[in-house]
Amino acid sequence: MIPTKNDLDSLFGIYDADGSGELTYREFCSNIFGYAVGGATPSAKGNTAQSLIEKLQAKLKSRGARGIIGLSRQFRIMDDNHSLSLDRYEFSKGMTD
Repeated sequence: MIPTKNDLDSLFGIYDADGSGELTYREFCSNIFGYAVGGATPSAKGNTAQSLIEKLQAKLKSRGARGIIGLSRQFRIMDDNHSLSLDRYEFSKGMTD
């Protein structure tokens, strides 16, 4: 399934817990695992992206520690400007890839 722009915007809005317009690894992980990672506060998950979130959670759980390491690597690859956070464009491009 190729996500639409609306899907990506919805996911980005869910994961961007502080509303800064940038997605940090900590914000993303706090939403995926349901608890604060390094101080980020998880936000309520929306119904429109729930199935995508569940698929990602299942994939990460099936890969164990390697899944987290891989996710970290993917975040670094998607972070084109090396700001240690993802803006909407970087997130969208990364999810499409």
